[in-house]
Amino acid sequence: MELNSLQHLTTLSVTPRNVIPENFVLSKNMTEYHIHICDCEYPSFPSRLRHPASRTICFIPTEETIRTKVVARNAKIRSVKIEECQNLQDVFQLDGVEDAKKDCLSHLTTLELKYMDALICIWKGPTHHVNLRSLASLTLWVCGSLKSVISPSLAYSLERLEKLDIESCGQLEHIISEKDEDGKETFSKTHSQQACLQNLKEVQIEDCKKLEYVLPMSIAQGLLYLEVLKISDAAQLMQVFGNEDGNIFSYPTELELRDSSKVGYLFSRNCAVVLPSLRHVEIHKCPQLLMHSVVRIPRKVSTNSEQLRVADTESISLEILDLEGCSQLECIISKEDDYDIENEEISLNTPFLPVCFTSLKKIQIVDCNNLKMLLPITVARGLPHLTELHIQASSQLVAIFGSEDQADINNIEEIVLPELLKLHLEQLPSLISFCPKEYHLVFPSLEMLRVKTCPEMTTSFSAAMDAYVHAKSEALTRDTAIGSATTQIIVAPHSNGSDWIRLEGKWMSKEKAEERRRI
Repeated sequence: MELNSLQHLTTLSVTPRNVIPENFVLSKNMTEYHIHICDCEYPSFPSRLRHPASRTICFIPTEETIRTKVVARNAKIRSVKIEECQNLQDVFQLDGVEDAKKDCLSHLTTLELKYMDALICIWKGPTHHVNLRSLASLTLWVCGSLKSVISPSLAYSLERLEKLDIESCGQLEHIISEKDEDGKETFSKTHSQQACLQNLKEVQIEDCKKLEYVLPMSIAQGLLYLEVLKISDAAQLMQVFGNEDGNIFSYPTELELRDSSKVGYLFSRNCAVVLPSLRHVEIHKCPQLLMHSVVRIPRKVSTNSEQLRVADTESISLEILDLEGCSQLECIISKEDDYDIENEEISLNTPFLPVCFTSLKKIQIVDCNNLKMLLPITVARGLPHLTELHIQASSQLVAIFGSEDQADINNIEEIVLPELLKLHLEQLPSLISFCPKEYHLVFPSLEMLRVKTCPEMTTSFSAAMDAYVHAKSEALTRDTAIGSATTQIIVAPHSNGSDWIRLEGKWMSKEKAEERRRI
């Protein structure tokens, strides 16, 4: 169906029943149109002038599959959405497209391709005349035959891409192919200075079992605005940004990495684990991830405002820390001068700064069996907004808040965690103390306390008349006469298990609280 013969046609609205002819070509002069084979709620005539004011193509067949290819010439397409076209092997047919200005598809802002198992490539033919400078959102779901998404030459035109969402593409090996269709263009160091994907804000990858890495490091170094990075169920993923060593300029504020058993590095082998801008960290079941610490504090705080100032209170904005199955994790915080790259050893012999995580709200650590201490006691002073602390099944953990140097032990006796609501300690066979023996922690807002299977723990938890909970060492408990008539022992040292809830200003066992609620 060739509309070029209608040279004066500028506006088109069509909603065919099920079929649109193959090699459908829009007129070069057409400026406004929408073409829908779907049940979507897009109005037939969106303009109040009774003709379309958009440039949209939407194929979602309900009965028969279609084999239509969107022939990209000068139609100024803005949005393409194709779903459930099971026989479609390519979307944009580029053979025969000639445009000296390289403006083909330059108005395309949104591309969604979903449930297309036969799709082999998105762009068929030479891409040298294609420019994706307006594309802001790219979504690919269940495209089981697709091995790569875009070529290197196309990637350099993605100036405005903000969101990349790829799910269940089982054959996908590279998001950006290593070579162009002519076999020449690659992401080499000679191209590293060329801007590419600089406006990318959100990357979500799920169930892409053959993907080796998300983006080359040469591109990652230009990600100035990356905010969200979520990757799950990527069985072959070796590292997030691959091929070369180096540091990226902007780290995400939200990082989720799940069920990726082979991933070894977040960024690259020599990339420092300094994540000052992170607010949300969630890493589950990545046993090979070589992440010995979450935050590394530099040896010296730079006075240059352009450099990272990790030791500043304002710089570390972490709100949620959720780690599960990170077998390589040795500590949450490490110091740059305490890290021996050759021996890969971390020690905590230098005192930590007293402020680090003033925005932290939730800590959940499960099955991290190389972790020996959660945080230094000095960090506990700077946790005003911590509401939930959940530590479970970490066999080597000796202390929640600890110290390896007497310099950390000073005359401060009491530390208050004012907003802590839930405290959960379970299956910690090596846990000896919640805090050093010279310290006394107070939880005025605590509502739930669970301590189970911590047979070696010497810390006791007690409730005063005001229902505030106090955590003290066994020796300090005796010295302060805990156990008097005004104090209720909730968790005694070396006890098998306790599950307590504060209800109506009183502490009681979980079973008793549930009975009272039923009354």
